[in-house]
Amino acid sequence: MEASWICRSCGFRANIFDGYYWRCPVCGSPIDISYEPVYEFGGRGLDRFRGLLPFTPDRYRGEGETKLVEETIDGVKLLLKLEYMNPSGSFKDRGSALSIYYAYRMGFRRVVEDSSGNAGLSVALYSLVYGLKPTIIIPKTVSRSKRDLIRVVGGDVVEVDTRRDAALYAAKLSLTGFYVAHTWSPLYIYGSATIAFEVYEEVGEPDAVIAPAGSGGLLLGIIKGFEILKKLGKGKRFPGP
Repeated sequence: MEASWICRSCGFRANIFDGYYWRCPVCGSPIDISYEPVYEFGGRGLDRFRGLLPFTPDRYRGEGETKLVEETIDGVKLLLKLEYMNPSGSFKDRGSALSIYYAYRMGFRRVVEDSSGNAGLSVALYSLVYGLKPTIIIPKTVSRSKRDLIRVVGGDVVEVDTRRDAALYAAKLSLTGFYVAHTWSPLYIYGSATIAFEVYEEVGEPDAVIAPAGSGGLLLGIIKGFEILKKLGKGKRFPGP
């Protein structure tokens, strides 16, 4: 499948395997990926949706395929997606699996990420899977347990004063490695889109979706997933234009 980086602000376009961009190199805006999805399926985890994604990782470690359980609260039927069942305990494993595989495929050896904890652990874990060296920059307020877990899976932890300091430092280190940039990277958006694919396969279109929205990546990914399905004629109600 041919896929391109595309900036919808200035029109920049480049093949995704000609170089890596976590934001537009021309105007600095968020960057997206342009490709033509097809409704076909493959193996396990993210690879099951090989036709719906621009590419899929080649090493499955249990990410995705999380359980959907039913509860009724005040007469309302709720379907709860148990994302804590991912390998690192976070939905971010979906984006990390895609992003770190891309770094490996592009020949990077060092991975840099700024995080308040969960993304850092996920990036360190998948870096271990692909034999890459992760440097995780975290604010000093991150709990000791999260710092220890990142180190256990091979992450080189660098502590700075604030979350903003972590982002600035990671951006500088990106000159010598693959900057994951999970709050910017479309690879995390498309990783999270697989939540929508899984829900659609199991129950069809939901009436509504409730999702936490820290930096917004999870919510954007779920919306992106339903938009892709709608484009292929697999959804009519929700969401999208």
